[in-house]
Parts: sequence; structure tokens; C-alpha cells
Amino acid sequence: MKESRAQEESAREAVKTVPKRPRKQVKKVFGWRVWLLRPLWWGIRLWLSTVRFRVSRETLEMIRGLPVPVVVLFWHQHLFSASYLSLRYWKTRKMGGLISASRDGAWLEAFYALAGIRAVRGSSSFRGGEAVREMISLTRQGYDFAITPDGPRGPRYSFKNGAALLVEKSGASILLVHYHYHRFWRLRSWDGFFLPWPFSSVEVRAKVLRAEELPAGMAAKATYLKDLLMSLREESN
Repeated sequence: MKESRAQEESAREAVKTVPKRPRKQVKKVFGWRVWLLRPLWWGIRLWLSTVRFRVSRETLEMIRGLPVPVVVLFWHQHLFSASYLSLRYWKTRKMGGLISASRDGAWLEAFYALAGIRAVRGSSSFRGGEAVREMISLTRQGYDFAITPDGPRGPRYSFKNGAALLVEKSGASILLVHYHYHRFWRLRSWDGFFLPWPFSSVEVRAKVLRAEELPAGMAAKATYLKDLLMSLREESN
């Protein structure tokens, strides 16, 4: 009996000495670090101003006529060009974006703030449910949302269920967007990130859907939206 009690006490002490794993938190960027991003933001705006974005009349009418709210979906590799639509056509609309809770996401959140975009922090691996609930609440307040369904870390062209869940719960219209670059640099990153050459041209392809046009079931919605995004990409090749 004495030995068993001693073993139990020894086990309790061993448990107490095991260091607790730090609780995962949403990373933030504050103070002077935010100011470091201002030259970058103006540099990107200047860069994009030299690029000729070619949009068909039909696509332009679709984009301008969309009611609030809208969920905009595009692959992560087009993130550099994504602000073009809001800067050019949706200046008066409130825009939000889904960003991971990581340190990289913290810098992107601060960058989005300069562009007037409200960030919601979360991903499939951390705060996913909370992020979707926050986005649903904001769509009811008149926010459109831009989401890269394969972000923040891929795999490339994967379609996570969060985007489909937001569409289902918010009842928002869906704008699928693809950018076709005629001259570009492509980074050796997981997403194959595109950077258009200054003074080059980019063709914008888009498709609009209503929430009620999607199939029932989360997995079916995700597969359907992924296939449509991929078809826009294939049309550009």
C-alpha cells in the first residue's frame, strides 16, 4: 500500500513538472511596425496602376450590379491582383477578408487595414469556427468578403469548407474571379504566386452565382465551387 501511494504521489509530481504547451493566440502587429507597410502599400498601388486589367463588358456589368453582400472567391496565387476590383469598382462598399491567425497573417491584417479592408482572423487549423461566425455577422452588417479557399498554406487549388459554409449561412451571392497574366513573374511558393509585369496586361474572368444555385451539402458545395474556379482557369490557358 505504501509503495502504491508513493508511486501515485510520484506520478502527480511528474505531471506537475511537465511544462504546459503555450496557448495558441492570434498574432498582431502594432505601433511603428504598421508604418513600415505604408510605402509598400503605395508601391503596390502604383504598380497596379501601370497594369492594364482587361474586363469584358458582360463581366463589368456583373461586377457593378452585384447586391450586398457578396463572397468573392479566388485562388491564393492571385492575391497581389485581388485588390484591383475593390479599388476600381467597389470603392464605396465595405470589404472584409479572411486571414490566418499566424504572424504572417498579422502583417497581412495590418496591410489590409491600409487598404480599408476589415480582417477576420482564423483558418481551418485554428479559430475556423469563430472566424466563420464573425464573417456571417459582418455580412449581415453589409460587408462583402474575399476568401482564398486554398489559403493560407494550401495545398494549391484545394477548397476548404469554410468558404462554402459562409455562403450557405449568409445567403450571399458568389463572385468567382480568375486573373490571366500575359507577362508575369511566378514565385516558387506553394501557391505559385503571380506578379504581373509593370505595364503588362491582365485578363479578368468572372462568374456570378446565387446561393440557391449551389447543391445541397457542404462537401458538394465545395466541390462545385472548386470546379467552377478551375474551369475559369482552364478557359484562360
